[in-house]
Amino acid sequence: MRSLERLQALLTRKKLLSGVARDGWDVAATSRVRCMLHFRLGRAKIEEYAEVSVLEGQLEELVIGRNSYAGHLIAGGVRGRLRIGSFCSLGTRVLLLCGDGYHRPARLSTFPFPFKAPFNDIPVTDLYPDSAFESSQIVLGHDVWVGNDVTILKGVTVGDGAIIAASSV
Repeated sequence: MRSLERLQALLTRKKLLSGVARDGWDVAATSRVRCMLHFRLGRAKIEEYAEVSVLEGQLEELVIGRNSYAGHLIAGGVRGRLRIGSFCSLGTRVLLLCGDGYHRPARLSTFPFPFKAPFNDIPVTDLYPDSAFESSQIVLGHDVWVGNDVTILKGVTVGDGAIIAASSV
């Protein structure tokens, strides 16, 4: 592999590159999203001039509308989907619990085995064959303002023009 190809492969693993072409990803050339090294992302559609300073966690699907921006977003849960409309303003340390949880008291242990080393290489279905992590999502409409230190739980839809105050749940 040539040096340029290795560099691009490394950068693709660490963040979404502007205009990157990857199966299931559609990222506008004018957008910028920085992902943490261990961020897991299935499908992505990021429209023009969208910007996220840091994206952490895992998502099955991510959609960010044009001209939306955010500070540090943390996506939690399994099989979660996040849809952010256009012209949204999200603060820093915004926790989005998009998917199903890991700590189920009906299991042998509440420890999240498939998400912690050394068990995180084992597929979830192998560890929890009876477990059906339900897909769920958070939807933020257009022109939504979310303050710092906000937590948004799965299944929530925030309407167009809404304002969520800092430190809200």
